[in-house]
Amino acid sequence: MTPRSLLLLIAFTASTTCAAPACPPAAQVEGDEPVATAIREMLAARGVGSEIALTCPGVYAVVRETRDGLVTFVRDDSGRERAYEVRDRDTAATIVESWARHDLEDSLLLGRKRPAVTTPDATSAPAQRPISAAVFAGSGHGIEGSIWSDVSMTGCVRLGGVCAGALARASRDSGEFGDADRYDTLRSAYDILATVDGARQVGRLALGGGIGFGGGWQDSKSERRVNGIYEAEKFGGVRFEARATAGWSLARELQVQFTVTGGVSPLAHQAAIHDDGSVIAGEPRGWMRFALGMRFGGL
Repeated sequence: MTPRSLLLLIAFTASTTCAAPACPPAAQVEGDEPVATAIREMLAARGVGSEIALTCPGVYAVVRETRDGLVTFVRDDSGRERAYEVRDRDTAATIVESWARHDLEDSLLLGRKRPAVTTPDATSAPAQRPISAAVFAGSGHGIEGSIWSDVSMTGCVRLGGVCAGALARASRDSGEFGDADRYDTLRSAYDILATVDGARQVGRLALGGGIGFGGGWQDSKSERRVNGIYEAEKFGGVRFEARATAGWSLARELQVQFTVTGGVSPLAHQAAIHDDGSVIAGEPRGWMRFALGMRFGGL
């Protein structure tokens, strides 16, 4: 190759390199659907692709829904990463775009509708709605072997890090097990409790617990006539209980929730009542309850 040919080759290579386009803005967005898909579509409309070229630096984002908006985690190939709490998809897309586009100035970001963005820390929890309400159906198991069906409603108001409120529950003994079966007794019970609950949100999963204190009463009636009448008794007393909860968010303010509750009625008359030749089952002194329900608003 002559010196002149070598110079021409160097000039052609340099001109080709200078004309090569810069890396196009691109970001890979994953996370909760359909939010992640919506953000990818918004980025595409702004000229940010979803495929990162092999020779170009990459930006990767994960979007998670919370009850108060979105949490957006962004990372690039240089090792930089950050998490943002935002209230809408447009803001999340703008944040990802600002990482993917090196030509995007702050003035351009300010031109878009952009609510306040905060960076969550390990100790902060998302803000909750002040009111929460739930309805449950489940099963109760008395320590003397009885099995009950339960229906309950509960509501609470957030006070600091807990939710304080009340619970109302109606229960009916199946009559097939325990003292009700042994003594042929029909039993129903009603409880009204003051409650304090709390939970910790981990993505869509919420784990927590609570306590309750209040009173209740039980109606017991013999299934057999004695001297032409059905004998009946009423019991009343205090109730204490503690529960563990696990919830899964179906939407921003709607959650399916499972609870396991243990309780005691320390003044309960658990022994059978003998009255004019009839025997009536008493009241369980302790129980375990399992319930499944729907909650609006978090704990």
